[in-house]
Amino acid sequence: AHLHDGDTVWLMDENGQLDIREVEVHYRGRDSVIVTSGLSNGEKLVVSSLPSPIAGIPIRSGNNESPAEEKRTNQAGEKERGTGGVKNVQ
Repeated sequence: AHLHDGDTVWLMDENGQLDIREVEVHYRGRDSVIVTSGLSNGEKLVVSSLPSPIAGIPIRSGNNESPAEEKRTNQAGEKERGTGGVKNVQ
């Protein structure tokens, strides 16, 4: 779900803007992918859906209302807090 058209991912850059980047996919499963190039440790992967993803638009993480507003839920079905719609790449 975090891999988009043309094997691209959405990242939040150091200026809080959307970076749309092509990555190299080594393996593609039903619920996961293994990316072999195009990402670095510590980069911020946008995991929320965006209505109109355009490179350079401002986005925010956390509990702020924004295009990157948190949409994930935990196993109990409760909304998770703290990371917004962004996860660190590891």
